[in-house]
Amino acid sequence: MAENDDIEGQVPVPSSALRFKVPLLVVFAGLVIVLAVTVTVVVSYLFYSNSNDTLDTITATLRGIAMQEVVTQINDMVKTQSQIVEVIANQGEIGNYLYSVPWQEPADWWGNARNYMMQLYTSNNNNREVLSTGVWRNNTDVLMFAETLSPIYKDISTINSTTGAKVFVTAPVVYSFANGSQFIEINHTGINYFGEVGVMKYPFDNFTDPYILAPALATSTGEGVWGSILYLAKVEEYALTLFNKPLYTSVPGEPPYLIHYISLTLRLLGVFLSGVTVTPNNVLAIMESTGQLLATNTNLSDYQSSNGARYYAASSPNPVVSAMGTFLTTLPPSDLLGNITTSFTANGSDYFLSTQYISDPNGLSWVLTLTIPKTDLWGSLDSTRKQAILVATCVSVGIIAASIIATYFVTRPLKILGINMEQATTFDFRCLEVDKSVRQTSLFLEIEKMETDFYTMLEEFADGVQTSHQLHTGGYMRSKTTDAAIPSSTQETTSSASSR
Repeated sequence: MAENDDIEGQVPVPSSALRFKVPLLVVFAGLVIVLAVTVTVVVSYLFYSNSNDTLDTITATLRGIAMQEVVTQINDMVKTQSQIVEVIANQGEIGNYLYSVPWQEPADWWGNARNYMMQLYTSNNNNREVLSTGVWRNNTDVLMFAETLSPIYKDISTINSTTGAKVFVTAPVVYSFANGSQFIEINHTGINYFGEVGVMKYPFDNFTDPYILAPALATSTGEGVWGSILYLAKVEEYALTLFNKPLYTSVPGEPPYLIHYISLTLRLLGVFLSGVTVTPNNVLAIMESTGQLLATNTNLSDYQSSNGARYYAASSPNPVVSAMGTFLTTLPPSDLLGNITTSFTANGSDYFLSTQYISDPNGLSWVLTLTIPKTDLWGSLDSTRKQAILVATCVSVGIIAASIIATYFVTRPLKILGINMEQATTFDFRCLEVDKSVRQTSLFLEIEKMETDFYTMLEEFADGVQTSHQLHTGGYMRSKTTDAAIPSSTQETTSSASSR
């Protein structure tokens, strides 16, 4: 009764759960395939979904390093320029006046200089004359040369009827002075108001060449050659007198007075920018906060027209510069006074954009921009991403193949063992006819032990069956079923015993 209670208390197993059978090979292979596909999909998703964030992170650091390098060079240039201006300003009244004027166009400089000279003229004696730009005045004006002109020397042979002074002019001498970087061209034009021919002592000793040679004076009509000044930056021209005295016509017997014009241009700034490589197609540009270009790292024609006029960034012939300038016009002007790190799309192309504002106490207002087409970075990053996905896929396929092979070596011995077990239930012992080493079909220790135990048990069972058969028949009769099932070796033993 208690036994029946135990049976009744057991939870019955639904018969439907026993009807559905799944081969172990399919289970193992299915699980491995699902795992491998999951790994591939996850890796691919991570690479694709995080590409923008990864690209932003990488390029932000890269762009920051590049921008800092350029800004450092520009700050060195501006600092050097300011130092030069300060030296000039301390030399004379006109220098102090011009230095106090904010950054200005060359035309504005000439206007300011004329105004200052007019003040000197009206407040002092008649020997002081006005600096003029329209007509060559034989003992007061400066002979200017455009950068494209060869050095020209003019003998101003006319002697001032009042003072008797003779004037001669030397051509500009180019110096490079910016911490050895050859960042600035400094054109020095000296005018000796004393009637001597020979070597003029250069007023400053901290430049490369302490002397300007005054060659033999050539004959001329006394007419000056005025060339257009190539404008690339404000504060183009400065003037000073050496002994803290205003301009005036030299009187015979007095020390020579030298008026000194120094042109600080940014013509080489574009050359410097062209040497800064962040990516294969990065575009660096310097412009005023108004958007008017000063220089780019591409071509001169991208920021200056053939007649010398400077383009606004949005009007540049260069498509990348133009796209950058057009995008910046959509931002509030105040944004350009800070640093911008963003991206934009133009003409179907995507760009990264970084800007940095550069200024100094004298009114300098520049914006440095770095524009990088995203394709420059997508190329290497996309290649890396595809390689990673390909590697993940290959690894997954390898895992699937290895797992299928391993599953085969696990399930095949179990399948053979199952067949032999099924045969044993019908007293079919043919599996015992083969050598014991052949019966061991598994590489795995646990399955091999299972096989060994099973075949040992089966051998004992077969012997028991044979012994039982002999006892039952007395060695003279054999059952049809047993006769067909007992291995031949067992049958031979039985026959021998019967014959005896």
